[in-house]
Amino acid sequence: MEPPDKVMNFFDENGNPISILRSEFQTKVIPYNIEKYWDDKNNLRNFAVNLINEGFYKESYDVSKRLLELFEHDEGSEVFFGVCLLMLEKWNEAEKHFTKIIKTFPKSGVSFTNLAKSLMGQGKKEEAISELIKGLKLDPNQENGLEWFFYEMTEEKKEEELIRTLKELSEIKGAFLPDFYLGLFYLENDLNESLDFFRKSVQASPENISLLQMISSELIVKNHLQEAVDLVMPYLNLKSPIPFLTINIAFALAQLGDINKALEFLNTQAQFIAPQFKNLLNDAITRINEFK
Repeated sequence: MEPPDKVMNFFDENGNPISILRSEFQTKVIPYNIEKYWDDKNNLRNFAVNLINEGFYKESYDVSKRLLELFEHDEGSEVFFGVCLLMLEKWNEAEKHFTKIIKTFPKSGVSFTNLAKSLMGQGKKEEAISELIKGLKLDPNQENGLEWFFYEMTEEKKEEELIRTLKELSEIKGAFLPDFYLGLFYLENDLNESLDFFRKSVQASPENISLLQMISSELIVKNHLQEAVDLVMPYLNLKSPIPFLTINIAFALAQLGDINKALEFLNTQAQFIAPQFKNLLNDAITRINEFK
């Protein structure tokens, strides 16, 4: 089912806000862009990803069929087509499609994960978890797959299986996200153990801003402000165009009473922030000044 009509908000390349009704976007912008990018495979793929992110599943499915023509024998386009099937809840068709992909690309961890989703949609929970673990062993840094596994095991109160599997995954070369979820698991009851796993995760991927953002957010939500600052600050010379991590740490500093340092930190990072986020950064500066 398509989400109800509402105003969609965007930013242009200069950071100016743009608003449009969802129905107008669907009837005017989508057909225009599909026609515009019909033979431009890279821009068409980018637009298709935006469509699925905004919940236009039927339209993204239609575009995904064109992408299969433009990107022949391409794993990414095959996976995207399958994801569109999942969004439309075509579970059986998706299962067949991802089974076919795996025969061609047997090391495609994301295909095993999506196969698991198709099985879960059909109520085959045990099979689904088995395929999900296969996918995570092939690619242990799948955020979507690991998050699903974490909350599925937590909800089922299978903590021992969760910890055992995450520790096995963390030993795979290049893995960093399993340690994040181990840190998240221990955050409720053992802060020191949690911090050890968070540090291990960051050390395995020290320039991963998304990971730093997730860790700081989890610590700050639990009011571990100093721990968030101490863990993340050594890695913050990254000149990121996206300000969310910067703002997280600045607010933590302000709440710890170091308002001047928080403002200095925001102003130092301001030169690197992308135009569409300037208003967000300015709002953060205004709010932190109110701490005085």
